[in-house]
Amino acid sequence: MSRMDELKKLAELKDAGVLSEEEFDVEKAKLMSGVLSEEEFDVEKAKLMSDGGGGGAVIHEGEVSDKEWLVTLLLCFFLGGFGVHRFYTGHIGIGVVQLLTLGGCGIWALIDLIVIAVGNYRDSDGLPLKK
Repeated sequence: MSRMDELKKLAELKDAGVLSEEEFDVEKAKLMSGVLSEEEFDVEKAKLMSDGGGGGAVIHEGEVSDKEWLVTLLLCFFLGGFGVHRFYTGHIGIGVVQLLTLGGCGIWALIDLIVIAVGNYRDSDGLPLKK
């Protein structure tokens, strides 16, 4: 049973009234204090790599975005100063900041262009762009 399954089971026991809030907290602390298994580490790593620092979806091997690499590259090249490529790939907040700063005076847009060109750019779900 994975750590997440055990945590869900504890939450169910708390909701059912079998465990008090204090007992739940103690058991949760015991459960979470252990070393992560390799599988759990990979899941946590995928969460951290996705944009948003853990709030995104878990990335599964082989998944790709529905956003096109070439479209993103062209949007960045021609409209990068306005952050249009960020809006296209779902990075709305960063797109607004790029729009207001004109792509960080062009520097931010240039960096994005390089990252997109070498294939390291990801969409808002942390998935690589479709080529």
